[in-house]
Amino acid sequence: MPRDEQFGAVHQLLDEGIIRHAGLSEVSVADIEAARRVFPVATVQNRYNVVDRGSEDVLAYCGANNIGFIPGFRSPRAN
Repeated sequence: MPRDEQFGAVHQLLDEGIIRHAGLSEVSVADIEAARRVFPVATVQNRYNVVDRGSEDVLAYCGANNIGFIPGFRSPRAN
């Protein structure tokens, strides 16, 4: 399903009161910005840990924009 359709569905769920807050997972800064044009983003959960710092830009964006950041870890064995 295209990103914009997903964001529209989340917006509808918020409007209908089915959900109170919405978050994103494994996204880029561009994804967060696109989502924020449709609904308020409460949190972002991306893989980020002591050996995987690939989401530094997302972490910085979230910090600058008062969006909660939930660091995640996926074990190589989980594949």
